[in-house]
Amino acid sequence: ENAEELSILKTGMGFQGFVQSDWWATHHTSVNQGLDQDMPGTPRDHFTQDKLARADAAAVNESCVRILSAMYRANLMEDTKCTPPHCSDYFLKNVTSSKHFALAQQIAAQSVVLLKNEGAALPLSNVGAKTIAIVGAAADAKAYNPNGSGQDGLGDKTYDSWNTGDIYSGGGSGHVVGGYTVTALEGLRRRAEAEGIDVVVSATNDPRAAASVALKADVTIVVTGSWSGEGADRDDLSLSRS
Repeated sequence: ENAEELSILKTGMGFQGFVQSDWWATHHTSVNQGLDQDMPGTPRDHFTQDKLARADAAAVNESCVRILSAMYRANLMEDTKCTPPHCSDYFLKNVTSSKHFALAQQIAAQSVVLLKNEGAALPLSNVGAKTIAIVGAAADAKAYNPNGSGQDGLGDKTYDSWNTGDIYSGGGSGHVVGGYTVTALEGLRRRAEAEGIDVVVSATNDPRAAASVALKADVTIVVTGSWSGEGADRDDLSLSRS
């Protein structure tokens, strides 16, 4: 709804697309200010036919041109697979393949960022690490499925179940439920076995339990994690939501 910023975007930066609000994020019929589309388009929205009729006609026309231009550039008029509500077969079709699995694994591996490696501690080998300890509840965290029985949530009253996430995927409309999940514990244990390294585990956030298994190991790997969900702010940035 900021006319100055939207003018910079469209005029100053030459943006050729259209500007869409987040769901229920606009509070006025702000097409005059440069907003092109109000989502999700429910009866309480601000871009009804009556309200747009009272807006500047040139602004409405420009929004229409921007939206339709994007639709034509994407060939939506000819290439649309289905029109809701007749999309169940298309949306629910299982297109998983071994190539998809391999690509997902490659992307996940390449997204890992090593912040520090003091004393060349990594990579681990059975020369300096005969036994490793893996600690932290996030090491064996379960994936959350918001469908079916998952609608009951995880007992966290701060978040409604629909936008509950897990350490593998944020909560909300973009949440992805994988066909399977390789936990950090499973992955580390598998790699350690291949290297001939023994593993001791405390898959909890109990400091005493962690210290106990750490005393049995040459190296301790602490697995932490957290998540956030759409539509609500976290109280803090702690890692306690793992």
